[in-house]
Amino acid sequence: MQAYELKQLKEQKVSALISKCRMFFAFSNAQFDENKTPLEPDEKYVNLGAGAFIPKNSLQPWKDGLVEINQWEKDQVKDRKLRADLILYELHNHECFYTGDVSAAMSALGPDFTTEEVTEIYRKNFKTATADL
Repeated sequence: MQAYELKQLKEQKVSALISKCRMFFAFSNAQFDENKTPLEPDEKYVNLGAGAFIPKNSLQPWKDGLVEINQWEKDQVKDRKLRADLILYELHNHECFYTGDVSAAMSALGPDFTTEEVTEIYRKNFKTATADL
């Protein structure tokens, strides 16, 4: 498995969790009315920000599911020795080789990754990644 495949599997797991938790997205009142999911009696929606809404009864399963998915990803990275591949994936995904700034990749990778290790992977791959520029 490569880093991009891991990301695809994670996206599939998150999409399944979104469906299971009846989350929906709306950026206007009309979209809210169109996209809202059915509620149980006396249930209300919770606004998660960024246009995401979820029935209140699904909030804890959502949080627990995200923790489980993130732990699964960490385990996969460790077990399959994908740490460097994942860093390189995020460097490319966030166009760090074009901008010269690794901060977007750092945000995507999260607190388990250090600036030093990301910068090291950036430097090792800079010539190859920018050869066609």
